[in-house]
Amino acid sequence: MQRPQFHLTPDRGWMNDPHGIVFDGTRYHATFQHVPDALTWRADIRWGHAVSDDLVHWQVRDDVLAPLPDEVGCWSGSIVLAERPLLFYTRPTPGDWSRGLAVLAEGDATLTRWERAGVVVDGPPDDRFRDVRDPQVRRAGDGWRMTLGAGWVGVGGAALQYSSDDGIVWAFDGVLASRAWDAAEEQPTGEVWECPQLLEVDGQWVLIVSAMDLAHEVVDAVLYAVGDYDGRTFTPRRWGRFGHDRTVYATTTFRDADGRACAMSWLRDLPMVEGQPWNGTQSLVHVLRVVDDRLVVMQHPNLDPIIAVEDPAWRCTIPVEQVRHGGLSVDVDDADRGWSLTLDFDAHLLHVTVDDAVTMVADLLHEEPGELDIVVDAGIAEITWSGGEGVYVVAVPDLEPDRIDVTRW
Repeated sequence: MQRPQFHLTPDRGWMNDPHGIVFDGTRYHATFQHVPDALTWRADIRWGHAVSDDLVHWQVRDDVLAPLPDEVGCWSGSIVLAERPLLFYTRPTPGDWSRGLAVLAEGDATLTRWERAGVVVDGPPDDRFRDVRDPQVRRAGDGWRMTLGAGWVGVGGAALQYSSDDGIVWAFDGVLASRAWDAAEEQPTGEVWECPQLLEVDGQWVLIVSAMDLAHEVVDAVLYAVGDYDGRTFTPRRWGRFGHDRTVYATTTFRDADGRACAMSWLRDLPMVEGQPWNGTQSLVHVLRVVDDRLVVMQHPNLDPIIAVEDPAWRCTIPVEQVRHGGLSVDVDDADRGWSLTLDFDAHLLHVTVDDAVTMVADLLHEEPGELDIVVDAGIAEITWSGGEGVYVVAVPDLEPDRIDVTRW
């Protein structure tokens, strides 16, 4: 697979969870789990760092956080901008990775130098919980709130809440949200929730979780719930899918310079080519909206003028109803070989086919179908839908934009 043009990747080594995405008033900073000298995940993960002026073009910089000699690794967390920037990360316990500690580091204005300030959450609050990790910290009035992912033993996935007056001393508030684990459900929500994100979107509260079962066989996907939040407890009204297969995971949220709720996700299990010095890709930046208790995902508007001028990617926007009554075929004719990406409907199910193999089936049933927005960027096709929930990602062969023929019927 060619190196993505707009998708954030490392210069070398392994990349997975994005986190700590902030706008400092001038530019955006994104951090991510990183192993610079390996092409697979390892426990001694560190924090990579990239910057962007527009959320489309990214420049990878030096890593900003590495494990201390007595640390297993520096796992996912978040960054908040305060009088002095604060960084919160997960420190797994040696010999028991299910016992995660939340550690605070204080930074400078460049967000590149961080000094440890100590452990602020010393593992699970009691023996009911395991796999506590991935602190998401946000402002709440004059204080702070922290959401931590966890597994509630014998119950299912859970998010825990802590509160603080100063961002340094934290108290356990209780279980923010949980849901019983049932593999037989139409939408199982897993035994453990990772990377929990609680945020307000269009005046509605949304909880996003990366749900997994411990065997990684039944569910391993990003889910969301729209619901009610009273400051301590989140009560879901509706659950839905954010990522529609295993590819999308570890979604993190942030506000852009205009205050829009945005998200970026790790795109995993994508093919590599021999000799490729990096492994791991982040999604394009998406804007979030809530419509009728559905979390609607759209491409960020900053992508519009850039694709129009630079044209390194291929993009097509087409009304769902037009595809629903026929189909869309994208054929790439290369001197060596060609390939095609085809979209068609069977009732309300969208079938995405690459080279005659169905790679994805998405349920797009909704009374206001909106438009499909398809962006193909050097080996990755992202499909979002202006009237519905979720983002769909498929791997495609190498793209040559000047050899594309789009057929609609």
